[in-house]
Amino acid sequence: KGFIRIQYAIIDAATQNGHEIQMSAGIYTENITVNKEVTLKGNNAGLAPWNWINSPTIVNPPNTAFSYANALITIAAHNVSIDGISFDGTNSNNPHIGPDGVSSRTINGKVVHTGLGVVTVGGDVFNAPKIINNKLENFTNRAIEIYSIGSKRSMEISNNQIDNVVAINTTSAEGIAYGISTSGFSGEMKNNRVTRASTGIDMQFPFNFANDNVNALNNTVEAYKTGMAFRGATTITAPIITVADNNIAIANYNTWTGDGLNKNGINLTGMYFVSLAGDNNITASNNNLSN
Repeated sequence: KGFIRIQYAIIDAATQNGHEIQMSAGIYTENITVNKEVTLKGNNAGLAPWNWINSPTIVNPPNTAFSYANALITIAAHNVSIDGISFDGTNSNNPHIGPDGVSSRTINGKVVHTGLGVVTVGGDVFNAPKIINNKLENFTNRAIEIYSIGSKRSMEISNNQIDNVVAINTTSAEGIAYGISTSGFSGEMKNNRVTRASTGIDMQFPFNFANDNVNALNNTVEAYKTGMAFRGATTITAPIITVADNNIAIANYNTWTGDGLNKNGINLTGMYFVSLAGDNNITASNNNLSN
């Protein structure tokens, strides 16, 4: 059964929990909500983006006014997998107006029309998202953001290539932007490549994660503010955290261009561990930090 939009395939009555939706190569200009337990497979599913050999499946934003809070795809169900898709925050049909105009923001020569790539829907708790083998580029807020309110959950985020996620905030000195941001999730964070990001990877643990595991392994990050951050609370037990074989480098931020960028007084923090009760369960080894 064929559809001209991904959203149409998801909401179709024949699409049930556990189904796979195969996405052909091409450009899909839409905002997508995944409200069923399905797997979205792009034309390069199963391959890390640096090994893609097929024409890409691309999702980009509709021709609407820029929004810092809009996402290309919103996860609104348990057990959603997203595999082998390119998410691009640009839309060549939408002109650049400027930081106070509405249409877009320009960062590093790219006219960006949305702040977010792949997110979980706000205020709800959905377990076991799997975000693998995707390419995400040109956002002003977060390329990937998953967070849980009220209880801990599990996830896998691996083999994603993320580029040009830069804070644009015309009323604040720095703004804030993340390549990958999670809150309330344990699980696998591995083999991701993040370049030209304000902050590379940020993981928060606001619940009791005793006996749960977080493996942050073999990620490559180029950032100008924070490479990788792990944050908890002193009153609750952090998960068992293993941080190993990651490479973090300072981005050459002085060469970046864009609306509202502030380049003054910013220094990179390579790895950041804070308020992680039970920190005897944290292992950091074989990580390389360089400038």
